Amino acid sequence: MRADFLDRFSVYPRFAALVEKNITLVAEMQADELRLAIEQPAAQHGVVFERGLVEEIIKDVQGQPGSLPLLQYTLDLLWEAERVTDGLTDRHLNTQVYRELGGVRGALQNARMRFTR
Repeated sequence: MRADFLDRFSVYPRFAALVEKNITLVAEMQADELRLAIEQPAAQHGVVFERGLVEEIIKDVQGQPGSLPLLQYTLDLLWEAERVTDGLTDRHLNTQVYRELGGVRGALQNARMRFTR
């Protein structure tokens, strides 16, 4: 659970005590950790990122609370967009497609607009 939601347990003291006994705090990921989290899953499928794309993604998420689930969602969208358009024939994830998705912040906003139409 994200740390910025922990205060919501205050109205449930018994549950809060249980959570407090079993909580493990995970620090914010540093740039090198983010790079691994972004690149390694793609590399397992023989796919690489266009030069500069990983740095752009890291810049978009680093220091943003709650960004990891959004990062995962964006990377899934990027993968799917690339797969649908060219089947990943060149084995590269492209900056242009990432930007068309709206980057990390725009991806969720664009998804909301698609589902509310």
